[in-house]
Amino acid sequence: MTEVHGTTAEGFTGVTEAFQRNFDEFGEVGAACCVYVDGVPVVDVWGGLADQASGRQWESDTL
Repeated sequence: MTEVHGTTAEGFTGVTEAFQRNFDEFGEVGAACCVYVDGVPVVDVWGGLADQASGRQWESDTL
């Protein structure tokens, strides 16, 4: 199971749960998701691999 890192505001856990399912059920390799509401970040999560060949992990600042 791929570990998802980051923060999720109260009331937005469904977004992070859906993000996690992309890895667990749909074979996502690496990704990030950031959601803002009225200029405030409410979801900022990432996980998986940024580079499969080297095994480099996705980080908070991976482009």
